[in-house]
Amino acid sequence: QQEQQQLQGQAAHVPRPASGIRRGFFGSAPAAAPTAAAAAAPTSVRGTPQGTAATAAAPVPLVVSDVRAPSVPSWTPSAQGADSPSYGSASTSPGRSSCSPGAFSGSGQSSPGGLRSPRGGMGGAQPGLGESISNLQLVWEVVHNPRFSLGSGKAEAAWERACLPEGEQQKLPTLLDDDLEREGVDAAVKVVRARAAAIAETAFWDHVTDRLKAGLEGGNLASVVVPLLSQLGTDLAGVLSDPEAASTLRAEFGEEALQHSVASGHSGSGTAGVLQNAAGALQRGAHLLIQYGAPSREAECKAAHAGLQAEVVAAMECWMQQAAGQDKEQLSAASGRMARSLARALRLLLAQLKLLKLDAANARFAGLARQMQGQAGINYLRTKFAALHRIPLMEPPSGPAPGPEAHSRLVSHLPRTAAWLHQTALAATGVRGYLASVGLNVDAPQVMRAARQAADAAAAASATNLPTHIRSGLRTPTHARPAAPSSALAEQGGEAGSSSAVQPVLPVTLGSWRGRVRGGIVALIAAEHPAVSPGLAETLAWDAERLHSAQNAFQQLVVVTAGMLLVQQTRAAAGRPAWGHAQATAARQRLMVVLADPSMDLADLVSELTRLSRLPPTEVDSTTSSPGTGTAAAPSGPTAAAASGGTAAAPSHSAPTDGSTAPGSAGGPPSVTTGTAEEEERSMRRAFSTLMSTNGAAFRSISNAIAAALAVRLLLGPAAVDNPVSETSNNGAEMSARRAVSLLLGRVGASALSPDVAALARKLLAICAVSEAVHGPIYAALAPQEEPAPGPDQRGDDDREGPRGGANPIPPPAEPMPQQPPPQGPAASSVGV
Repeated sequence: QQEQQQLQGQAAHVPRPASGIRRGFFGSAPAAAPTAAAAAAPTSVRGTPQGTAATAAAPVPLVVSDVRAPSVPSWTPSAQGADSPSYGSASTSPGRSSCSPGAFSGSGQSSPGGLRSPRGGMGGAQPGLGESISNLQLVWEVVHNPRFSLGSGKAEAAWERACLPEGEQQKLPTLLDDDLEREGVDAAVKVVRARAAAIAETAFWDHVTDRLKAGLEGGNLASVVVPLLSQLGTDLAGVLSDPEAASTLRAEFGEEALQHSVASGHSGSGTAGVLQNAAGALQRGAHLLIQYGAPSREAECKAAHAGLQAEVVAAMECWMQQAAGQDKEQLSAASGRMARSLARALRLLLAQLKLLKLDAANARFAGLARQMQGQAGINYLRTKFAALHRIPLMEPPSGPAPGPEAHSRLVSHLPRTAAWLHQTALAATGVRGYLASVGLNVDAPQVMRAARQAADAAAAASATNLPTHIRSGLRTPTHARPAAPSSALAEQGGEAGSSSAVQPVLPVTLGSWRGRVRGGIVALIAAEHPAVSPGLAETLAWDAERLHSAQNAFQQLVVVTAGMLLVQQTRAAAGRPAWGHAQATAARQRLMVVLADPSMDLADLVSELTRLSRLPPTEVDSTTSSPGTGTAAAPSGPTAAAASGGTAAAPSHSAPTDGSTAPGSAGGPPSVTTGTAEEEERSMRRAFSTLMSTNGAAFRSISNAIAAALAVRLLLGPAAVDNPVSETSNNGAEMSARRAVSLLLGRVGASALSPDVAALARKLLAICAVSEAVHGPIYAALAPQEEPAPGPDQRGDDDREGPRGGANPIPPPAEPMPQQPPPQGPAASSVGV
């Protein structure tokens, strides 16, 4: 399904949102608009090793042509009602739609750099600017990551499966204990997804084989082979940079021309002639793919095609011998063999085409990245964005504030951005009040000073490759060392690290325009409605895919937190041993693996929660393998069948580490009736559904606590939370960011998810860094003034600029923003505060 998403950019008008405002994290946040998908226009990669363009000297023009992502072939009914093959994208992936990612969605998958964005356009953009928008999206990806490229892992795996001998192509990826222990839960998640993709691919080609056999026996083989070969030639023509060669190829592989050459070519029009003509067309396709492909793949491709060609010839001779005889059973067997050989040849060609297109696209990106390094890319995006939306090119935030006329023009041409920035003031008020409930004042001079010192120490440590706690003379306690993040969060968050050319300004105060933007980003992904919808700010349109992925990851954290609360409460109510930190971490890994399974539903999740709540005391070692299997213990549900030993470890039992899950505490999670496994599962389902009700206090507490922890990391920086130096620099005068985040997560039983929250925060910080670098002048001009600029000890590097702009014409929301009361008494540690 991911490979069905096309890369062709399309501009479309998006209706402006209604004036109604829905409640989000700590207040209100607008809905969001789908972005234009990026289009990569690769040239032929002939002469370029592995598709890179490291030695190309000529500049790459920014106008790109249509290059689509490799599609998954699909069967569609013909006009006559019979099934006929059609190679193309039948639908978009559910994980890429503009609908809200469900609370139980396990799709944390994301295409490389978010290039496969939801379809749609930039609201307010001029019509007919599809190519310009695609160019800007490409540059946006390069600014995010100068080494950005389309991942070829799936295409390489598909090629390797296509090259396997007959009978081995159904072999699925597996994961052994050693791999799980070395790579962690990420390896299990990747195996689950790889197995799902392999199963879907195998099922498709089995169907193609059946159709080919029916075509041989029914005398209509051409109607089955021609559409696939035609799509092969058309896609290959789209990759070529030479217009004349591309036009010739399209004419040669046009469906009508190909139908004529295959159905009535030089070998005749009978079934035997059609078979020989089809084999000749396959050989022609193989020759073209090798001719235009990367030379580094030439030897491997020639060897693979030579082996399959011999197999096709042998199968053809066998079929012709049996066709001349009278034995129908032997003819049917020969038809099956012939169909399998043809299907394998087609599969190999299409797998090779995917690699060629990815190599060519990555060559394009490499050439583009050389031109758009650093400030050049930022200036290009800033200029083109202003022209696209017909707004004046804004001065940097440190320059003079725009006049009333310029401000009014900004509001009229960027209405969704203006509305979003107005509502970030409400979100900022809610963030400040909620953090005050745990004793943290993010704008306090001592907190800002400690965060700045931690950021400086982290930067110095990075320059010398020394850990911060060594440079500062501190020792990181063993219990404070973060565990590796689970699921796809670590992989998604890696983009925010050193690979990004744009580094965020840290720390920032909540009242600054940067603080407003970051609080607004958190509000978007923590809201109940989709972050990516027609109301998304124009300045965030190119990050729609990243925001969608981040919202999906946020909802996974909420689901895992709620599940772990119920499991620990059930264990306590039944008198079973409680969990320690290590066991809670193992449980979190198991649940992340379950959520990563695309076929997971609520019943599977509840079944796994019930299983975790009933683990016997003998299962203390979370890495114990099943006898004789060599694999780790697997969770129940579809993940068990999909992972085949590639799952996270089971949790063991020990005492709880935070007081958040004591049963019967006021405002805690709904109770689960203990008894038989079936009774507990039914009770667990009811309790989980109640806990995940968006109108319930428990759900709001979990969501708000995780969102507040993200906000602290975005405002003060990762170093202020992760490094001990930030805690000692505070001298106990104020609640430190490190202790505040620990308390926020601990109060809802999410302490084991701290590394996942950190990974998601890094991902969001990368979004903020690029958006602020490109659109900072717009944000500074439109952000409403909340309070006077902070003093010298209180402001971050950007706060000297201050918010700008006159009165904002957007009216405030009709509903007052609810304030979160501070915790009191014994209920302070429960989920219901």
